[in-house]
Amino acid sequence: METRKIQQVGGGTYTVSLPGWWATEHGVSAGDTAYLYPHSDGSLVVRWGEAADSPLASTRVPVPSDAPPRAAADALDAAYVAGFEEIDVSGGVAASPPPAAEVAVSAPQSARSDGDGSGTAGPTAAQRDAVIDRARTLPGVDVAASSADHVAVRGLFDAADVSIRRSLMRLRFNALAAHEAAIDAVTASGGGVVERVEDRCHTADRTVRLIERYGNRGLAQRSTLDALAVSRPQVAGCVAAARALERATARAGDVAAVGERAAGSLDDDVARVLRGVSEDACASVDAATDALVEAVGGSSRVPSAHDARRQCARVRRVADCVECAALDDDAAAMRTPSTAAVAVRALDGLVGTADCGAAIAAVALRMAVGVQR
Repeated sequence: METRKIQQVGGGTYTVSLPGWWATEHGVSAGDTAYLYPHSDGSLVVRWGEAADSPLASTRVPVPSDAPPRAAADALDAAYVAGFEEIDVSGGVAASPPPAAEVAVSAPQSARSDGDGSGTAGPTAAQRDAVIDRARTLPGVDVAASSADHVAVRGLFDAADVSIRRSLMRLRFNALAAHEAAIDAVTASGGGVVERVEDRCHTADRTVRLIERYGNRGLAQRSTLDALAVSRPQVAGCVAAARALERATARAGDVAAVGERAAGSLDDDVARVLRGVSEDACASVDAATDALVEAVGGSSRVPSAHDARRQCARVRRVADCVECAALDDDAAAMRTPSTAAVAVRALDGLVGTADCGAAIAAVALRMAVGVQR
């Protein structure tokens, strides 16, 4: 690291000298124009020449002609989450060449499908359909073009249109609503809950991908961080918290599946205990997300994060007690093996949810410490 003295010239312009060796190494000479890019974190980026296109401006994703349609959709997923603005899914050579006899038979057809002789063609019809279907599930993008040669997917949102905080709050609402429906299925034998919770899981998946997408864009270019109004450590923490909220929603799916099988067979006392554990697990997620969202906004909510961790510990203690009762032949509430199995499986999902709350609380505490400095 080198230091330079700031000097003032004229009526208020400040200047700083550049190291001679650096200027020589990068071909910078007197009279060149410098381009200054101030950012919200207080940094000032200096470039010689206007900034080129973002490294995430566009990408071409070749799909082997013998790949299953799911592989083409997954390739689009990968490019989307990586943060590319324009994604062109095109054909590619087969991943593994066919036997010689098959090559001899199919050579004229291959030649007709690709006029340049490269042996490649556009994606198959099934691959194109899979890519288009997947694009329709991804927030903030649209299919701009589709032909026999390729499928072009373009981004619709600017970073300024995306709010990480609001996305996290939507994920929290989604997870808590899924758990409310799931515990009703266990304790009151509600029907059709598994399908509703699965819809919640799909919603969580889409929201998490959106957060990951703009998180990766923020890591690649500071202007995205400016538009999102977050720092790099914050965006990394938000991605981790979003994944934890997605796991909490998936845990609700586990609990709902138990409820579908239980069919109202639980003793009232056991049902009451499970509902109390569910409330504590959801409170852990709720308090932790509150603390996280406030920390992203620049406020410190350390007590909320500690509350979330205490609630998680309480869930684990109650779960241990219930599991011990399930193994106790004298426990009247656990009068049948099926009752004990339902209770233990439901508790496993609820403990997993509380663990998600603890993970979010840990992220919130790290952010809150940074806010307090």
